[in-house]
Amino acid sequence: KMSLFDLSSGGQVQVSGAIAGGYNIGRGVIRSSDGRSAVTVKGIDGKTYFATNDAGYIVAQTNLITMPTSGGGSFDNNYQVTTDTTLTGSGAFAGFTLRIEGASANQTLDLGGRSWNGGGTILMDGANDFAINNFTNITPGNGVMVMGPGKLTLGGTKTSGDLEKFGPGLLEVTGNFIGSSGATYVWGGTYRAVSASALTTGLLTMSDSVLELGYDFTRVLWSAAGNIRSRDNGYGTPGGASFGFSAYGGDRTVNLGGSSAVVTFGGSGGFVMSRDAKFLLSSPTSDSTVDFQNPLNLNNDQQTIDVRNGSASVDANLSGIITNGGLIKTGSGTLALTANNIYGLGTVVGEGVLLANNGIGSVGTGTTVVVSGATLGGTGVVGGTVASLGTVAPGASVGRLSVLGSYEQNASATLDVEIEGATTHDVLAVTGSATLGGELAVTVGFSPVAGNSFTVLTASAVSGTFDTTNLPPLGGSLSWTVSYGATEVVLGVEESGGSPIFGVSPAMYDFGGVEVDSSSSVTFVVTNSGAALMTGTATVSGSPYVIESGASYSVAVGGSSNIVISFTPSLAETYLDSVVFLSDGGSATNALAGYGFIIAGSTNTSISQMGGLVTLNFSLMSGALYRVEATTNLLNGASWTNITAQLTNRTGSLLNFSDTNALANPMRAYRILSP
Repeated sequence: KMSLFDLSSGGQVQVSGAIAGGYNIGRGVIRSSDGRSAVTVKGIDGKTYFATNDAGYIVAQTNLITMPTSGGGSFDNNYQVTTDTTLTGSGAFAGFTLRIEGASANQTLDLGGRSWNGGGTILMDGANDFAINNFTNITPGNGVMVMGPGKLTLGGTKTSGDLEKFGPGLLEVTGNFIGSSGATYVWGGTYRAVSASALTTGLLTMSDSVLELGYDFTRVLWSAAGNIRSRDNGYGTPGGASFGFSAYGGDRTVNLGGSSAVVTFGGSGGFVMSRDAKFLLSSPTSDSTVDFQNPLNLNNDQQTIDVRNGSASVDANLSGIITNGGLIKTGSGTLALTANNIYGLGTVVGEGVLLANNGIGSVGTGTTVVVSGATLGGTGVVGGTVASLGTVAPGASVGRLSVLGSYEQNASATLDVEIEGATTHDVLAVTGSATLGGELAVTVGFSPVAGNSFTVLTASAVSGTFDTTNLPPLGGSLSWTVSYGATEVVLGVEESGGSPIFGVSPAMYDFGGVEVDSSSSVTFVVTNSGAALMTGTATVSGSPYVIESGASYSVAVGGSSNIVISFTPSLAETYLDSVVFLSDGGSATNALAGYGFIIAGSTNTSISQMGGLVTLNFSLMSGALYRVEATTNLLNGASWTNITAQLTNRTGSLLNFSDTNALANPMRAYRILSP
């Protein structure tokens, strides 16, 4: 345990009576009676010192002497090192303190091959990196405290004993510690193990700390030697059982007990043990991506993944399947979800960036809330509804982000779109409805030309508009257009002052005869020969004519759009209608015609032949219209020809029809149709 009194604002801590509660004074420094930590004070200068008792007050121990570089005897005082120092002689280390604050960058304390056992406490402060090298074993009895932004490196050999690291700073181990079976305790900050040899083989206990890895890491959870566990820091401090991993020197993988072993928040396995703890990923000193491979069980609760911001574009991946709960993403770093996750209690993107990077369901079901200042992005699928008060940025760079539910953009929110080419741009694809507000922000990585159009949002229905559009300037006389269709939002580029010109073909269409309850279709092609983006709609009166696709269209300069109309007659009669085209470049009304027919049967139909004349005799419905068609080939799809005008059976009596061309058409087949 480490205690810190912050007196940087000039306060005082007065001791009344004896110092108790497990602490005593040794060598003038207040330390725990179990010999495992010391009390520190943050002084008025903002620096951290060991604490001492001065006439009943806890004050900074500033009465330090420079560590001697030679001689015998014991090192048993309160020392300081501020510059490169090399020890010679045979002096032994005893119960002492060592405060390190490098006067310049990358200085070194060379222990001269000594073994540092059984006592002492190291405290490093300041912004400059420092290294302790050339030791045959190191077991400072009161631990190693790294308090400032500078890095402390241990570069010798450790053969026995435990090692405890305190403080928010970075302890880097480049030496060989694997020969020690002692335990390692990391009570805060970051412990960087540049290789597998940089950890002892004993139990690794972590609390509110990150293990930064220079290699792929595998250990089993829980409390046996060689395992890893998280644990509260002993004071019941909220978040004390938080722990996690980061990567250094290259992308790293982490699995605990095998990549398929499920780890459970708050369970009995030693993984993020307390409910208010967090799973920590990455660190400010990380330069690569850490991939945590285990499936995560959220234990039917809202669990927090805190991702610190390193220098990699993606700080951390969660590649195991996430189940049973809700996820809260905090921290300024970038987290990618790459598995087909099935957790169902929703997602809160509270800080930083969350990337949905799987094609089936990176972000689980339930509502995803994007908090102001946070960003949701990626090229995968969000399984539920998105409510954005922050930023939604499809793609990891340029890409398509899909939302299986609805999308609602608050007045404070932003849809951030990148356009890198005429056909290369971000798209937010919403399966449900999209309700718009807030800002549309666009960045462009190429030079658009007149006629370019970019569909940046699609939905089953679009309502509202963006309150503001932040569009980059275009060269010359080019200008942007923003078009809101029934199911999409389209950006266009046009010549300023130009206008669209509407065209459509064919001018009309006759479907002819179509069997009742069957369908036929035609494609009308709308063109734009003007100098600006054209948008419009196509409508018909209704059944049996239906617009199958293209009812709303957006046509770039020189482009075209297809409108497909189907005809499905329900009765044996003629249907007349028209398709109405409206646009900002012109309009048109194009006629539609067609009739339905029934392939009819009869109970009184006969056929006779005499002298080359074929006569058909039939009786059907009174008042109905009929025609006779013939073909000479019933195989491979017969081609039927109408050989008579329409016949009307007005009385219900027997009608007949004689084919005068029968002699010239041997093997002729006939059919009677209505009408």
